[in-house]
Amino acid sequence: LGLSGIYVSNSGSDANGDGSLNNPYKTIQFGINVASNGQSVNLFPGTYSGPGNTNLSMQGKNIVLQSIGGPFQTAIDGFGTASGFLLNSGETVSTVIRGLTIKNCVPTSKTGSAIFVEDNSGISVRKCIFKNNGLGASSSFASVIKLGDNQTSGPQSAIDSCIFYQNTSALIHSTKKSWYARYCLFQE
Repeated sequence: LGLSGIYVSNSGSDANGDGSLNNPYKTIQFGINVASNGQSVNLFPGTYSGPGNTNLSMQGKNIVLQSIGGPFQTAIDGFGTASGFLLNSGETVSTVIRGLTIKNCVPTSKTGSAIFVEDNSGISVRKCIFKNNGLGASSSFASVIKLGDNQTSGPQSAIDSCIFYQNTSALIHSTKKSWYARYCLFQE
């Protein structure tokens, strides 16, 4: 496949896998946990849901979480009960989420449903699809991606070449002054 780093597959094993191409881990969070700065966590095609695959923390690491097959083949599904990502450990734009569909995620408290980036953190989100997020969101704080909580400073965030469609809350909500979105498509 030409990708180095750690591999995750729905058919893998967190207990017996070693994160290699032929012996991948089972859950995304386990792959993130063992990753070192500069590594990639590569997801085989499939739908990832449930514990270890939602409410994900990037743990302040400068890593790339990416799909092998692109966003049409690889999804994180909150099934209307979980959020996608919570970034609150000092991540920067060197922390990358790339090539995933993130769908059916809901906010917890006043966070974003798919991705929440706390004031002290940043993120780069590239070539992702956000679909059916915000289900049941009743808070004015609810959004698909929320950048910041109540501070106007903090690391930069970037949203690049993403598609947002059929979401039921605001798409991007930010209190941060340092972020951008470019080459994105927004649809009902």
